[in-house]
Amino acid sequence: MTASNLPSLSVVIPMYREQDNVAPMLVRVHEGLAAYGGPWELICVDDGSPDQTGPRLLAGAQAAGAHVRVIRHARNLGQTAAMQSGIDAAHGELIATLDGDLQNDPADIPRMVDELLARDLDLLCGKRARRRVANANRYHSHRRNHSRQKQLGHLRHRHNGRQIRPGKRKTNRITEKL
Repeated sequence: MTASNLPSLSVVIPMYREQDNVAPMLVRVHEGLAAYGGPWELICVDDGSPDQTGPRLLAGAQAAGAHVRVIRHARNLGQTAAMQSGIDAAHGELIATLDGDLQNDPADIPRMVDELLARDLDLLCGKRARRRVANANRYHSHRRNHSRQKQLGHLRHRHNGRQIRPGKRKTNRITEKL
């Protein structure tokens, strides 16, 4: 697929208490998506942060232009609800989700989108090669993973939270009515 006919892309980033990450995140997303040849938008969701995350997102969006939009929750609803708000507001044919803590590199998105399209997948999940976490957090993460492994039996399951996930619009519905 040539750059001129790449599908439109929405990048959704939920944020909570991330005031110090707003400016670096906006810079890194713009740098990372410079390699994406199609149209793209960035949707940042402030999940009711009590700090300056919301005002800094609004200022950053105004400075960046109309392709950056901000959704603000009046109160903290949780990461899943924030992600869903961003997905619901997305205009892109493809939607990639990313965390605002800068643990994942937005420059991976164009390459992952290329892989998604080349393999005709509906969703592609990445994983971090190196996590930057404190030893105490790593210990608790290993314990949770061990517990999950015991519950799943023979299935191998790796940590799947907070990763880059590009996918087609139809696969990016988190909550469904039963």
